[in-house]
Amino acid sequence: MYEYLDERANLSIEYKGKVLDSYTLGIFHLNLHEITEKVALELIDRNEILGISYHKFGYRYRRINFPRHLRKVIRAEVSEITVGSLSETIKFAVLATLSDPNTRAVLQGFVGNLLFAIISSGVRGITSNIRHNENIVVPNDPFDIGSNLRDVMIALAENNPGQGFALAFRNGDTEVRIEIPGQDQENE
Repeated sequence: MYEYLDERANLSIEYKGKVLDSYTLGIFHLNLHEITEKVALELIDRNEILGISYHKFGYRYRRINFPRHLRKVIRAEVSEITVGSLSETIKFAVLATLSDPNTRAVLQGFVGNLLFAIISSGVRGITSNIRHNENIVVPNDPFDIGSNLRDVMIALAENNPGQGFALAFRNGDTEVRIEIPGQDQENE
């Protein structure tokens, strides 16, 4: 059983490019789920919600470290989808067993951390309208999602041979955009 996070934790995703085939859409959603789980479990681990933190010992997130019943700690539900290129809104819910006030407080900022994970993943072509403090040093791929984003970008590129595409993740006024130019756009 899951309990929904606050509506402010919704994530809007917009894809502009050639119409997606079902294979590419499947790769996109499987990797999106993997990314959401990595970010959620990393936040839970860093805040020692499960009692012990693997982070303390220098380990990075590994799903295998968590009990089987907690491996799907967060549920990403497509609450709205529009046909065309792709436009969807995702609502997040947390396992009811983890819905105590401490966990909910940590996960309330989940979508902000998800956007931060995308920005800091090291994947090229990502832009953002988030104002950065120049004194903050962002570690490379702190949530270890680069491989997931790479798989999504490869699938989208194969779906759009020679053409450009854009993928935007939005929460409130914050937007993270991944833009890959097509062959005709690179020559401009």
